[in-house]
Amino acid sequence: MAGANSLEIFEEIEKSEGNLIKCKDIQHLEKLLFRVFYGIKDGAAANELTFSLDIYKIFTELLNPQSSKSKSESSYEDTVLTVKEFIAENLNENLTVSKLANTVNMSSSHFSRVFKQQTGFSPYDYILISRLNRAKYLLHVTDMTIASIAYDIGFNSESNFIYFFTENEGISPGKFRKLKF
Repeated sequence: MAGANSLEIFEEIEKSEGNLIKCKDIQHLEKLLFRVFYGIKDGAAANELTFSLDIYKIFTELLNPQSSKSKSESSYEDTVLTVKEFIAENLNENLTVSKLANTVNMSSSHFSRVFKQQTGFSPYDYILISRLNRAKYLLHVTDMTIASIAYDIGFNSESNFIYFFTENEGISPGKFRKLKF
């Protein structure tokens, strides 16, 4: 969960700001830090993508201490967090943009724009990444069959899941399970 450029970003922050780091929105930064801390402390391994995005937001805030978010933009963070939690709890369902938008009382088009702006991913891509991460977690910590995992994370067939997993990970789910972590 270190992130590809975490060390380089940290060094850039330290170089430009020194040991005393300024922050425009301390409550927002505090909220992100505690969300990551308690998520890791509680062992929520399935939410690694969310942690990575939060860590990236923390670094961005620290790199650009003078940039301030508008009130409406920061209010969308809670909305997007609600949707992320809904996705995590309902991965086995047919999740559409319309269904996600309805959970937060937004139009589909506005929701898609806000979600992409806040996460860097379209809702569809975020769902697929979440399914892939959950599959890797289940392959690693359970003895569930590959078919059971496929249906548990929302795929309509084992073969679709195997194809998707192999395309994205470069290795089949069965071989992935045999890897030592």
